Amino acid sequence: MLESLEIVTYLATLIAFCLSTYVVVSFGKGMLNVLFLSFTFSIFFIGMYLLHGYLSDVGVYNLSEESHGLWVHLIVYLSMLSLIWGGYRIKSIVSSGAIEEGVGWKDARFYAVLLIALAAIFVYTPILEGALSVSPLLASLESWGFSHFTVFILGGISFWYLKYVRGSWGLIAKSISLVMGFLLLIGVQHLWENLTESWKVVSLSHSAIESVESIVLSLALVLFMLSQWKLIGFIRK
Repeated sequence: MLESLEIVTYLATLIAFCLSTYVVVSFGKGMLNVLFLSFTFSIFFIGMYLLHGYLSDVGVYNLSEESHGLWVHLIVYLSMLSLIWGGYRIKSIVSSGAIEEGVGWKDARFYAVLLIALAAIFVYTPILEGALSVSPLLASLESWGFSHFTVFILGGISFWYLKYVRGSWGLIAKSISLVMGFLLLIGVQHLWENLTESWKVVSLSHSAIESVESIVLSLALVLFMLSQWKLIGFIRK
């Protein structure tokens, strides 16, 4: 069952990414495309999060539980930072009055830094395993749920910016609400991980824990896909 759920998650991520890319390409120039591009990068990093987990599962990366948690959460942070950047840029453009501004060098530099960070994560995962697997500090941070709380904080900031955009652009309010729902379910996924893997409040088999995670993430991706589908409808009008 777990393997089937993971396949569904992979396919949903791919479809979500394709829809989001279509939105960016179809919308072309314009201030809102700064936000739409952040959606595309956010879902791209979710895909890379899944890829890193897959490489660990099949043995390409032989990782301890703690170091695995560190690396995959760092990739999730990149996804959250993409959304924060999109919201921040929209608010900044509106505040400055430069409403004709669209995707530019600021965005290119920012996403280039995120992509370099992503590449570094994949490269340094096996290199640093020896040190991280015996790190008492990392073990303590993971047992406290530090990585999950960081996701909550970044997700909360992303949510706040999306709420601002939703209030400012009523025509895409439903789409933004669906992305906010996507964020909430990502939060639920990490709350579940915290309760089962960090705090161990809930005691279940690894397969059961991962199955619930896959279901929640799949539901989050469905909301994201619906948001992009509504944006496609908005563009075609």
